Amino acid sequence: MARRKISAKFRQSFSEKIMELGNLVATALVFGQFISSREFSLEAFILGMIFTGATYFISYEISR
Repeated sequence: MARRKISAKFRQSFSEKIMELGNLVATALVFGQFISSREFSLEAFILGMIFTGATYFISYEISR
């Protein structure tokens, strides 16, 4: 089966969108813990940090 080549422009754009997703997750789950009037949730904080780190790593790998 023939594989299609993905253009560098598309990879860069997709990488930026993945990074933006990571920023949204960080805003909602990590920073939101500190400005919310609700009790601090360590589970949400850790999940947000893991997911944010994963999206940053994926974005880096796509852009290489």
